[in-house]
Amino acid sequence: RHAVADFLVHAEVRNNLIFHNLPASAMVRLLPLLQLITAEAGEHVTSKGQIGHAMFIIVGGSADRVHHKSSQKKIKTQKLDVGDSFGEEVLLGMKQSYDYTVTASTVCQLFMIRAELFVERFADLPQVVDQMRRNFLD
Repeated sequence: RHAVADFLVHAEVRNNLIFHNLPASAMVRLLPLLQLITAEAGEHVTSKGQIGHAMFIIVGGSADRVHHKSSQKKIKTQKLDVGDSFGEEVLLGMKQSYDYTVTASTVCQLFMIRAELFVERFADLPQVVDQMRRNFLD
């Protein structure tokens, strides 16, 4: 089963930390949820304060994540590359909106996992979702 899951699930998804040590059956459940999208350079993928709807995993290109601190003068920018992800807190139901803005710095391909579909697909596997939360928090 693991060999089949490894073959079917894109490496950047399979190697994402929130999916670490999940059963192959859970990884296969992710497949129909993965939607490949493209963001053009300069396009916002998420905006601070926006109601969250998905998690994203970069599979091509790069992006910048900007965290605005309590005062608008303090800004922290993080470069995101292939394999990096954001929106896990929304996917896992830990937050309802994004605390940052992510902007594609180049043409960027991302796998998007919609939170509402994830909740439906994993409703009968609370222990798997709990494992994902532990992985995210560690």
